[in-house]
Amino acid sequence: MAIDPELFLDGLAEGDLGKVAALELWLELEAKGWMNYGFGAHREKFEQALNRLRAT
Repeated sequence: MAIDPELFLDGLAEGDLGKVAALELWLELEAKGWMNYGFGAHREKFEQALNRLRAT
């Protein structure tokens, strides 16, 4: 599982819309506990990446 939003999005060829959708899905799954890796929280990094994409 990816803990870095840039690595998570690497290779995604759906443009910014697809990247936004991917990050939103990651955040949704994280909120449900599916992205808890047991070695630190990574939500803030994914939220920041999503905000950057939405700003463009």
